[in-house]
Amino acid sequence: MSLAIRCPLPNGMGMRAFQAPSPSRVQVSRVYLQRPSQTLRLVTVAAAPAEATHRAAPTEIIRANTMRAFLLKLGWDAQWVDGITRDICRMPEGDDVAKADAAIKFLTGLGLRNRDVENMASSCKPILRVPEPQLRAVVDYLTAQGLSDAALQNFLVRNPQLLTYVPEGDVLTKGRAKASVEVAPAGDGSVGARVHVWRDGAAFGTAPVAPLTPNKQ
Repeated sequence: MSLAIRCPLPNGMGMRAFQAPSPSRVQVSRVYLQRPSQTLRLVTVAAAPAEATHRAAPTEIIRANTMRAFLLKLGWDAQWVDGITRDICRMPEGDDVAKADAAIKFLTGLGLRNRDVENMASSCKPILRVPEPQLRAVVDYLTAQGLSDAALQNFLVRNPQLLTYVPEGDVLTKGRAKASVEVAPAGDGSVGARVHVWRDGAAFGTAPVAPLTPNKQ
């Protein structure tokens, strides 16, 4: 139940109506202006009970603490670990320490430093919940494009989000997102890589503003 309260306002400003909560939570007092005929009724509303907030179940807290302890044991900075743990444990299977351990071991096995993997995870937290076979498939795709050794390591450090994609023919896919990697030799004997990202169904090579078709599509 609610009350409609009309308050006379001074200087011919008319009436203002507003809705108030149920009477059990309302206290009304009077404030007199210069003339007794001009009265404002002030309504004080009792504070509503705070909405119940989500409280993590004890098992969720234990799993999050287990993940945090695992990452700290690797020597990762607590500042990054807290952010990674908070976000990744909200994802499906994000608190799977065994899966995170397998992902980290696979990436360090490619020659990446522990600090590199920490930085990659801090900017793209989902890589810690990607199954090792999917990580390996993405690396195999990149190797087939011409990346290896130091070039592959540098590419992964700069583009960790591609590890969450799945190879599909000549492209990487993630939902409706598509990506391809173009590798070309650089002037100093090294190789450079360019990433093309587009949405499934995008049009290429049409006027006036459509992008050029990626080399791998």
